[in-house]
Amino acid sequence: MGETIYQIKLALIGSDGVGKTSIRRRYLGLGFKTSHIKTLGSDFSVKSFDLQFAKGKAVIWDLAGEAFRIPRAEIYLRGAAGILAIYDVTKPVSLENLKMWAQWTSKAITGIPFYIIGNKIDLKDQRQTNEEDVKQIMQWIDENLKDVFTEMKMFETSAMTGEGINQAFEEILTTIIKSSMDIEN
Repeated sequence: MGETIYQIKLALIGSDGVGKTSIRRRYLGLGFKTSHIKTLGSDFSVKSFDLQFAKGKAVIWDLAGEAFRIPRAEIYLRGAAGILAIYDVTKPVSLENLKMWAQWTSKAITGIPFYIIGNKIDLKDQRQTNEEDVKQIMQWIDENLKDVFTEMKMFETSAMTGEGINQAFEEILTTIIKSSMDIEN
């Protein structure tokens, strides 16, 4: 029996300017750009992964910060096995907006992990959110969208330094693959 090669679709969602594209670029090994060009609609990339117990390709969809306002944009979520919901630790409104993003996501897809990623932790002196704030958002999502997401976790990253990015992607890929192994067995 040959080794299973996975192809896993992930979607990056969140408000404009939180660093979705920068996180994707950093995970792809493309480095950090200081200039910001707004994503229109969506963009995607493919990256091979080789975890201890599985290998494959991650197809990473980067949705525009205004995707929820675009008619039928939720089609970009179809087939996603995991969501990385990004917020900017220096902008509390971007964290609060994750409630709306979770509701929007739940209309298109359910039964997948929903990871909340606080980006821009390198801007320590500008930080305006903390772990308790994130836990309140997670509790709200859990209470209002019962049984929509299989798992919620929080991570903190810096697209500028790369801190936490590989860990977040590897963790969600591991969760997805282990879940599919449970289903197969």
